[in-house]
Amino acid sequence: MFYSLIRGFAIILLRLLFRIEVKGKYAIPKEGPFILTSSHHSNLDPIILGSFSRRRLYYLAKEELFRNVLAAKFLRGLRCIPLKRSRASVFALKKAIEVLKKGQALVIFPQGRRSEKVTELKRGIEFLYRKTSAPIICAKIENSGRALPPGRIVPRLYKLRVKFKKINIGENERNKITEKIAQAFKESW
Repeated sequence: MFYSLIRGFAIILLRLLFRIEVKGKYAIPKEGPFILTSSHHSNLDPIILGSFSRRRLYYLAKEELFRNVLAAKFLRGLRCIPLKRSRASVFALKKAIEVLKKGQALVIFPQGRRSEKVTELKRGIEFLYRKTSAPIICAKIENSGRALPPGRIVPRLYKLRVKFKKINIGENERNKITEKIAQAFKESW
């Protein structure tokens, strides 16, 4: 119920304030596990993904966000899993595998941090794919970094766009997943 209330409120705000345009929702499976990987330009990005995905999502989120007791309780209510970004987080990876094996959806920002440009991507998605074979859906969010750049509290009113696309992975491409995702972020679709 908590997730649904927050999601409904976020959808209304995003549509009113940012005139958000959503394309490719058909790429999101109606059931079964999947990994949703997204560009990450702003703190708006997880809200956008959760609002316009057809499914409830789990998120890998930096552990620093969980230091405050109230923030930690709020984030866990939104299905966030704390992740140590400085090194491989065994707890987070085990929890992510568990989520996917239960048929749920998991969000990963492979850049590991907010950045206007697609920088070197972390390889956690490859590890999770090898362990679960969960389909990978790529999301590209446009203008969120302009609307709410790092350090800004009050957002600017830019038109936002989010596009979803399934990443097809051939049997001989299992070790090139990160490169395929990076390429998808650079392409226009």
